[in-house]
Amino acid sequence: MANVTCKHCGHTRSPAEEETAPAWACPACGRKYYEQDTPRGLMYPSTWKSEWSRTTKEVKLTLIVSLIVAAGVLLYGVAPGQKAAVTNSRLDGSVAQVTAYLKQNLRDPESYRPDSWGKVSRDGDNYQVTHRYRAKNGFGGYVLEEKTFVLDASGNVLGVK
Repeated sequence: MANVTCKHCGHTRSPAEEETAPAWACPACGRKYYEQDTPRGLMYPSTWKSEWSRTTKEVKLTLIVSLIVAAGVLLYGVAPGQKAAVTNSRLDGSVAQVTAYLKQNLRDPESYRPDSWGKVSRDGDNYQVTHRYRAKNGFGGYVLEEKTFVLDASGNVLGVK
């Protein structure tokens, strides 16, 4: 990179200045070199450009992972690997474990329409919640059901009354 002349101050770079100043800046004025044949007119050393790309990629990856974890917490209410507590949702009063149970066990899960939720109550070691919902029966008509679900401390549905 010797014999490069700075267009700002006119200083010509000597071979001795290679170790004291970065290859992309003038050792006299500290400004970046400009050349006409580079894409944007800036001359960057390949190491600086690769470090910038790597840092940008790391930031993007960290941001994406953070967004995925945040979306999981918003959707499920807990961080990955944790069991959800048996409680009513603050948004609509629903109980996530009962909703999941119904969508797995109804004749037509796509027809499930929640109507109302009771408060989760403790019954010894178990929890109970009453839920009224509409779903299609075997003949294809919508039926209004009101059932009490019994759940254990881990959120597993033990029975339906």
